[in-house]
Amino acid sequence: DGQESNLLLYDTRGADITWCLNNTFELENGVYGHTAYIENNQVFTIGGCLNDGNFCDFSLSFDITDIVPMEMAISTRNCKFLTVEQYNDRLYAYGGKYALYKNHLYTSNIHDIEWEKLVSGNEPPDTRYGHSSTVNGSCMYIFAGYDVLFGPSNELNVYSFDENVWNHNIQTDIRPVCRYYHFCTNFEKDGKTHMFVF
Repeated sequence: DGQESNLLLYDTRGADITWCLNNTFELENGVYGHTAYIENNQVFTIGGCLNDGNFCDFSLSFDITDIVPMEMAISTRNCKFLTVEQYNDRLYAYGGKYALYKNHLYTSNIHDIEWEKLVSGNEPPDTRYGHSSTVNGSCMYIFAGYDVLFGPSNELNVYSFDENVWNHNIQTDIRPVCRYYHFCTNFEKDGKTHMFVF
C-alpha cells in the first residue's frame, strides 16, 4: 500500500493507550526512514525517503498543540534511517544511509538549519543505519543499528558534547538482543536514569 503521510499521536495523560490519527497534511508520497525532534511544541522531520525512491529534500513541521501543518523547509540531510538529537541550541545528526552507510556526525543551529560535518577528537563508531539515540546530561547515546561490518548490532556508543569524543561499545551486564529500525528514549525512575528501547 506504500508509505503514509499521517501523524500519529499517543495520549500519555490517561491510563489507557490512545492513538490519534491526524491526516491533516497531504503528500503525494508518504515519507519513511526519517527522524524528528520537538522544539517549542513543534515536531520537525529530518531526512527520509519518498515512495518514488528519491531522498526527501524538505522538512515538515507540525504544531502539536493544534495539529496543523506548518511550513516545509529545506533540509540538506538527504539521508534515511539516521537519528537527530538536540543539545542546548544545536541539533546533532548521526549515521544513516545514502548511497553508502554513514558514521558522520553533523551539527546545525536549531533556529537556522545549515548542517556542517563535526570532526570529533577520536574515531566515531562503525558506519550504521536504523540505530536509535537519546540524550542524557551532556552525552548522546547511540544504540544498536545495522552495522556495515557485522550486520545487526547491540552496541552502545556514547558521544560527549562537551569533550567532543566518543566512548565505544560500552560494556553492560545485560544487553538487549541485536536490532535495528527501533526507538529508544530515557526516563527517570527511583532516582536513576533508564534507557527504554522499543
